[in-house]
Amino acid sequence: MGVGGATSAAGPQLAEAHRKLLADRSFQFDFAQPPPPPKPPPHWLQRLLEILAPYLTYIFWGLVILAGALVLAFLIREVLRVRWNRRAKAVKAGEAPVVDWRPKEARARLLLAEADALAAKGLYGEAAHHLLLHSIQDVEDHRPRAIRPALTSRDIARLEAIPEQPKAAFTRIAELVEHSFFGGEMMGADGFAEARKSYEAFAFEGAW
Repeated sequence: MGVGGATSAAGPQLAEAHRKLLADRSFQFDFAQPPPPPKPPPHWLQRLLEILAPYLTYIFWGLVILAGALVLAFLIREVLRVRWNRRAKAVKAGEAPVVDWRPKEARARLLLAEADALAAKGLYGEAAHHLLLHSIQDVEDHRPRAIRPALTSRDIARLEAIPEQPKAAFTRIAELVEHSFFGGEMMGADGFAEARKSYEAFAFEGAW
């Protein structure tokens, strides 16, 4: 059989294969029709965008600032939470930080100078009473809710909020003032000197 006979025999087979190929819907042969255009946004959305268009820059930066503020607030909250947990653990373990109760040194020295001026006039009881009143004020400054109005000097001396060594100094001042100022006993220079020394132990660093 010649070449011409083979071509004639293959013709119907090629035609049948081409017909099947065209009938297969998984293939696309017609690209003449473009895809349909997207639907326009609704009218209300177009109108809203037109109104907001001049302010979009401000809206964008406002959202950026708001996001930054939220991140900052989250970080601050986490830092506070970590510190609170550490403090709670320290308190639970009996390792709470020691509170510095000492009044400012300049204030304490000024108070001593005022008491010395009273003592120089022979008013030793008044001078010791002056030291006691300011010692109570020192406690109130550091523990506003520790002292109630009805508490006496003895009651204050028993407060657990005051550390032990300063408490002993305060107690001695209160005893001296109670015997002189409230008990009617005259206080001399020696009594004031002891009250003054006790206030120094209460106010300055030595006993703390």
